[in-house]
Amino acid sequence: MPLTRHRAADWLARPPDRGDLGGTAEQREAVRAICARVAAEGDAALWDLGRRFDGWAPAAGESLALGREPMRAALAGLPPPERAALELAAARIRAFHEAQRYEDITGPEGLQLLVRPVGRAGLYVPGGRAAYPSTVLMTGIPARVAGVREVLLATPPGADGSVPPAVLAAAALAGVDRVFRVGGAQAVAAFAHGTESVPRVDVVAGPGSVYVTLAKREVFGLVGVDAVAGGPRPTSWPPTWRPSWSTTPWRGRCWSRTRRRWRTRWRRRSPTSRTGWTGRRRCGRRAAASCWRSRRRGRWTW
Repeated sequence: MPLTRHRAADWLARPPDRGDLGGTAEQREAVRAICARVAAEGDAALWDLGRRFDGWAPAAGESLALGREPMRAALAGLPPPERAALELAAARIRAFHEAQRYEDITGPEGLQLLVRPVGRAGLYVPGGRAAYPSTVLMTGIPARVAGVREVLLATPPGADGSVPPAVLAAAALAGVDRVFRVGGAQAVAAFAHGTESVPRVDVVAGPGSVYVTLAKREVFGLVGVDAVAGGPRPTSWPPTWRPSWSTTPWRGRCWSRTRRRWRTRWRRRSPTSRTGWTGRRRCGRRAAASCWRSRRRGRWTW
């Protein structure tokens, strides 16, 4: 990818740029066609698009949705460490959002704000190469805390129509009513327009691919959306700039007072750590000398 050099004067002189959301003209046209087809054909379009993009569609007499029983079964079948991690995360997310609740009526007499939850919310949870139970918790729990009466979820299924157990378990903890096995722009269009199997919702929330983002922009106004995220904007710094923390999440560089030069610091996380993943952590300038001495003594964690 070519790099472009910008100056502050150039940025100030150019008109405001809202970005293209990372989508090409072909992608935008494909999303418009998908949304129009779902609005016109309903379930027939979902079945055909599911076979095309997800590699699965319900058989004759099979439902697109999963009820609460598969969610409870997935939660009960999780290994204890994974269930404990999900329950801890759910409790923290719920406590955070309960502190943000509004009163039903706020403000002085004659100028009051009336707060009412929406009736039905549609959550989109990406899938395919990985499972994202955290997205389920961070979208479903705020909806329940706000008082939304019905919470629906859509996620891409596997080739056999299955949904990752962690996603179903998180849906049980978040209080999701039904999980629809459909992904991509067609899922957002189904939530916005409604089909024979998927009811129309009041608001759509959750991250996704560029097609999901473009679909949310396409149906905005017909249904509420949480946000329309833009495309990534990578940034680089000259080698003479020496931050005390790294701009990448996996590797950090810190100034070693003992060696008088920049060194890369790695940190091993225990498999039983709170987050459960193995990664590296950044080290600040103050801890650099002690980190180096610890390394010489054979200790890699600090």
